[in-house]
Amino acid sequence: MAKEKLICSNCRKIILYEAKRLTSPEVVCENCKKTTPVSARAVAKFVRTAPRKLRLVADLVRGKKVKEAMTLLKFTPKQAARILLKVVESAKANAENTYQLDSDRLVISGIYVDGGPSLKRFMPRAMGRAAGIKKRSSHITVKLEQRAGLGAVHPKEERSSDRSKRALASKKSTKSTAAQKHETGEIDGTKS
Repeated sequence: MAKEKLICSNCRKIILYEAKRLTSPEVVCENCKKTTPVSARAVAKFVRTAPRKLRLVADLVRGKKVKEAMTLLKFTPKQAARILLKVVESAKANAENTYQLDSDRLVISGIYVDGGPSLKRFMPRAMGRAAGIKKRSSHITVKLEQRAGLGAVHPKEERSSDRSKRALASKKSTKSTAAQKHETGEIDGTKS
């Protein structure tokens, strides 16, 4: 079986593994004994669309859940969206079939559009001149990862809610002593 490569997120060493023998969506590094999440990917090469046009659509879906990204791509009125949709669907199929990842928890961790070879043509211009035309092509790479808790609260949101709770607690504790005595019925040290 063919071995695949993965770079350890902790020690940056290359890990070799077989995708068919994975029992979980993580690989353990032999050097540092830490786990690194496996990412499924799909590549489309020599796509006859300029990278600049594809990158506009790729920026829309980068970092999103796969289901949300596929819906966005279906309803984006650009030719590049249809091309990227096919690559995302291919990466999703690879994740489900090769790596046995849960399709509901997949996230687009990386989407790259690199320039491919350009076809060089010319356009005749006035007075016997010629202007160059480059018909560009692209290479598209989509990487998907399975995230653990997609339904959980984002850490930044969690921190802001903690701050508001602390602010409420500090407001309650900063009441003046006179106001506290008035609420409890004590005035000038005597209870009424």
